[in-house]
Amino acid sequence: MLNIDDKKMSKSLNNFFTVRDVSKLYDLEVIRFFILSGHYRKPINYSQKTIEQAKNSLERLYNGKRTLEHYLEKNSSGDIDQNIIDKINNYKHQFEEAMEDDINTADAVSALFEMVKYINTEFDEFTSKETVKSTLSILNELADVLGILYKKDDDLSEKAKELIEKRKEARKNKDYKLSDELRDELLDLGIQVEDTREGMKWKKI
Repeated sequence: MLNIDDKKMSKSLNNFFTVRDVSKLYDLEVIRFFILSGHYRKPINYSQKTIEQAKNSLERLYNGKRTLEHYLEKNSSGDIDQNIIDKINNYKHQFEEAMEDDINTADAVSALFEMVKYINTEFDEFTSKETVKSTLSILNELADVLGILYKKDDDLSEKAKELIEKRKEARKNKDYKLSDELRDELLDLGIQVEDTREGMKWKKI
């Protein structure tokens, strides 16, 4: 059951629309994630606020994936940190338990958020490439179950990719004036960047 601004959807209330209508305003993956964030047996409430929340939440998961992809490219090889992998497998177990519990996608999504929170806290440039690769594989496996996090950086234009790399280098060289100029150029292309302790992150706006 779907409510619109806490009211039942109906033609008589003139609040009836289709997924195709909403897709003109939001990416279909955002809509999918919005639906997954609630249990299918319970009513969910659609509003501009809740769909924006879903959009931002999905972006948090994408940022976690991008963090792993960044470390996979930059970090050095080494032994797998079994303590980290055990923790990641624990989140995977929570995800699987939720899905086996009457397809409780809401709790499954929560497990993904806990995993990404752990990744953002514990992973850095010293985490071995093998540990990162194993973690990214698990994250992708679980995301595939829900049909999310399938977009690649290939969705960016070559110019945007070039500007992102130049800005990373500018930040590394502490050239903050150039960094700000490149940030504005990316913003003109519809790419918003954010500097975090895990490094630079970006999202389309």
